[in-house]
Amino acid sequence: MSLTFARSNRANLLPMCRGIWMFAILAPQTMYRVESRLGLTVAAATVREALKSLSKQQMEAFKEVLKPESRTHLWVVSDNIQAYAKKRDHRIGRPSEMVKGMAATAIAMENVDPDTFNLETLLHNQAKGERKALTTEMIMDDIDWTHLQNVAVFQFLQTLITFVPRLATYRPNLVQFSKTRLQKLERPKDFRSKVFPLATNSSDEIKVQELKEAIEDFASTQLKIDDETIKNRCWPFSGDGKTFDALHRLRKLMSPEASDFHSFRWMVPMLEIWHTKWTDEQHFETTNLVHHFSVLEDAEIPTFDALVFAAESLARDYASTKAFREISTGQGHGNIPTGSVWAQPTDGAPDDMAQSESDVSDGEGPINVDLPEVDPLPSPSQPGESSQADQSLANSVLFMRDAIWWREVCLAVAEGDTGRVLEMFKVWIFTFASSGNPLYSGFLLEVYCQFKWEFSDKLKHTLMFYWLVNLSGLPGCYIELDLLQEHFNFWLEEIVQHKGKEFSDPFYRNVVSMNVHHFLQLKDEMEGAVLKARTKRHSEPHLDNELNTLLRHLRNEELNRHRAGRTTGELASDNFTSGADVLENGKLNAFVARTLVYSDRLRAHGFGNGASNEGTTEETHPPSHFLPSEDELDSDELDDVTGDSPRARMVSVDGEIYVLQSSAR
Repeated sequence: MSLTFARSNRANLLPMCRGIWMFAILAPQTMYRVESRLGLTVAAATVREALKSLSKQQMEAFKEVLKPESRTHLWVVSDNIQAYAKKRDHRIGRPSEMVKGMAATAIAMENVDPDTFNLETLLHNQAKGERKALTTEMIMDDIDWTHLQNVAVFQFLQTLITFVPRLATYRPNLVQFSKTRLQKLERPKDFRSKVFPLATNSSDEIKVQELKEAIEDFASTQLKIDDETIKNRCWPFSGDGKTFDALHRLRKLMSPEASDFHSFRWMVPMLEIWHTKWTDEQHFETTNLVHHFSVLEDAEIPTFDALVFAAESLARDYASTKAFREISTGQGHGNIPTGSVWAQPTDGAPDDMAQSESDVSDGEGPINVDLPEVDPLPSPSQPGESSQADQSLANSVLFMRDAIWWREVCLAVAEGDTGRVLEMFKVWIFTFASSGNPLYSGFLLEVYCQFKWEFSDKLKHTLMFYWLVNLSGLPGCYIELDLLQEHFNFWLEEIVQHKGKEFSDPFYRNVVSMNVHHFLQLKDEMEGAVLKARTKRHSEPHLDNELNTLLRHLRNEELNRHRAGRTTGELASDNFTSGADVLENGKLNAFVARTLVYSDRLRAHGFGNGASNEGTTEETHPPSHFLPSEDELDSDELDDVTGDSPRARMVSVDGEIYVLQSSAR
């Protein structure tokens, strides 16, 4: 091959490709020195120059996007990035340190109506301050309760059809059920996102001044957005809760500036989904569903409509707020059958978690599970509690409800339906308000107000369409923008540990960060071109034994039946109901008062009708005692999800969620 192309001006293309591939897999310098002498690859210096050239070409391409006739717009997602740079040669003044910075990625939004991102329209809507009419009842009325009921029905149906082989023929019906009753945003089947990583910098997003410098670097230095190129347009910038809050603070602090660019009025802060999601986290008379359906004749198998009816009953009785309230207070238990009389245990935990031989699927014999000694459970006859209440059943109902809501967001993300995600965000406004992460309730309130009053119909649709990305073009493979950035950050941080440089170093800005997406693609493509593609899925032992043990324990405890007076020692708190009380008792008014300040400042610049929102500013309505000030928002509740491996992503196949664990290399 080398002789064939020896006299061609393209003779170095394959060696160049091989050299970039070696750079992507962090090959040692020895390989470059040896293989470049053999003509198998180019020198390491040549690879770096080539990568600089690619970064420069991308910078030039961003200029084309800013032209008025362009129908392509950009969405920027950013996140903090950090790595521990260990100094191999210890010297005074050269300690090992944590290297911090910010990384960002631009997502292309193509074929966009030029009027979609009209800045003047957005500012007028923001200046109106219509959020002053926001009430708890308004949010409640906006929740699509029929949709939430269908969400629960779908997941009960999915469980039946997935785990019962005789019902597998109803999978097409389940897919159709999802399309007709759950889908809120339709997407083209072959949609594939275009993403462009930006150059990193060493700014710390916690410090407002450094965040300002980082945004100016991403927007002005790299994307070429300035006073001359804005041309009455706005750009969405998004991030996790910490970044989302910092962007709003930055825009508020810079609002007195007259220039649209220097005041950051052109920036539309958006809250990302992945960090938000991970911050939250009818019955058949049988004890074995698989066996129950396996012995039925074909004519006896229930129809899909009959399964839907059964799932509606299950959702109503075992996974609803009403069921939790009635069971926990002893007011009733719907259609849930009555179990045996409950007697308080006296000798600690029962020994029913020991695994029997019949539960072991690999034939290796029984496995005994030793449980630790536990204190006796308290008496159920506590003051104010009904003797008909069943704490254990109530807690399981609440767990089922919350788990269904969380799984709905995971499934909606994988299928690219941000309409369903936005519907769940309305619910999470309440659950976050009384949870261990109350700050996210305020963030979701901001998202709610943006979509209800400030965004035009065109802007709503465009933002919802591009709120997720699909790098493969395959259905069911959408991921969140912040998860995409986390994947890029993982490789950037690994290279930093390998090189020990700052994120603002020209090596990272001009060579590495803007090409990280190409590195990840090239590694897979190069391997797939000469070898059979790997699945990147790690084999793991089955969970049949654990599942059988758990199911038997639940059957022995009769957790699917009502047993009056049963208690586990503590009744779980319904964050949705208590969150509504928290919002009603002052937190919602405090949020409105604090955020209307920005509307007043826009009106001072002539946007809106020019009038002031008198009586609704922070001075007349100070935040309540439980709402932290902006300076106190650097809390542990907003800390990033920890981990030393690429973040797991979820895909949807025929309505079922699967977790894909990326390989470390």
